[in-house]
Amino acid sequence: MVTYPVRINVKPYTGKDPAKRRKHQAKLEDAAKIERYLNEQMANRSVRTFHYFDIAQDLGLHEKTVRVILFPVDGGYNGITVSNPQIKDCDGPQA
Repeated sequence: MVTYPVRINVKPYTGKDPAKRRKHQAKLEDAAKIERYLNEQMANRSVRTFHYFDIAQDLGLHEKTVRVILFPVDGGYNGITVSNPQIKDCDGPQA
């Protein structure tokens, strides 16, 4: 489970290949978009599970792109669960 605020770290690309550099830049932009989305969604919630498909659909990204970016952040096969310890909610997890 990931704790709010979500931080997505992408390994830097240090090579000189322009095509790989552009691809890496696009991945950084997608990661920032996903991070912003998750943090906005979690601002007033205690716990929520996000499915990669739903994130991709909401942001106009490919599901595989979302999975590749979020899996290393403690994501599972289908999604990621985020908790916000600043919010106390007795209703339990929300999908």
